[in-house]
Amino acid sequence: MSTFRNLLLLVISTGTALLLAEGVLRLAEPAPKGAITQTVETEAGPYTTLIPDAWGVLAGRPVSVNHLGYRGHPYPPARDPSKFRIQVFGDSHTFGVGAPDDGSYPAAMESRLSRGQSRYEVLNFGVGGYDFGNIEKHIRINVPKYDPDLVILTFHAGDIIETDIIIDRRAAKGLGWGLRIRNALVSNSYLMRLAVLYAAPVLRTVTGITWGTTASEIDEVRSNGPRWQVFKTTVLRMQNQLSRRCARLAVVLFPSMIDFERTPDAELYTLVGSWLQANGIPVFNALPAFRGKKVSQFWATLLDHHPNEKGYAIVGETVADFVESTVPADGQTASAACRRPGS
Repeated sequence: MSTFRNLLLLVISTGTALLLAEGVLRLAEPAPKGAITQTVETEAGPYTTLIPDAWGVLAGRPVSVNHLGYRGHPYPPARDPSKFRIQVFGDSHTFGVGAPDDGSYPAAMESRLSRGQSRYEVLNFGVGGYDFGNIEKHIRINVPKYDPDLVILTFHAGDIIETDIIIDRRAAKGLGWGLRIRNALVSNSYLMRLAVLYAAPVLRTVTGITWGTTASEIDEVRSNGPRWQVFKTTVLRMQNQLSRRCARLAVVLFPSMIDFERTPDAELYTLVGSWLQANGIPVFNALPAFRGKKVSQFWATLLDHHPNEKGYAIVGETVADFVESTVPADGQTASAACRRPGS
């Protein structure tokens, strides 16, 4: 009986401690406020987009959407022909969760490119939770409206697996269901968020084994699996769509905010980057810009490891240098020649 009583006391005390820890984390972690996204119906089917003039708080930072429906300065669709226009598409890392409106990486990129002049316009079309299937719809709808010279796609670890889950739900097996269970647990428990964030790097350090979404994506690429094939098809289709509109496509590989010296992103981004380059798509890997830096200084919050303003600034500034290296000094590109009458 005493053994049963001790076991019961252990269960009760452990449960109480976990509930208290959950409560403390909920009090300490900034709660999101306001709705900034909506689901809209299009000819291509329903997809999520930002709500014009919406306001909210994400990762403790105020965020807003301009009256045209994207984040940042509201450049009108009718473009100034003297300006070089860049549209940036992606998920929460493009939108800039973890930073205020002027702290996203597209905003930092525009600031670096301008340097006292206003030859560049950078439009932030990032939407949190997007995969490359949603990005393709977003491009199909918004590129014709804004007529950019350059479109930048932001790639982040997880995009290959997530693209397959959303584009073809029949293929959502194995890791697909695992991700759904994980996401459900993380969305309902702050303790689970804490465990998921910190367990992987600890196990990687102790065992030397890489596991999780990124490791699965590396295997997917190396084996030319179905998810990787869907991803490649989607990107090439976007490249062709943009080429017909005289716009160039480039891809930025955005690093996860985990140990920059041991991150599995390094191998994945080498593989993805090689394929992009082989298909004539300029690619910039932002991971080397973080080498030698302490990762925790770039976390948005304890439980939200999106970058903060400092992390986005590093990406934006280095991507600006990449853009300048691919755009001639006079701002003319193949897209400009394509638009020129008689070309």
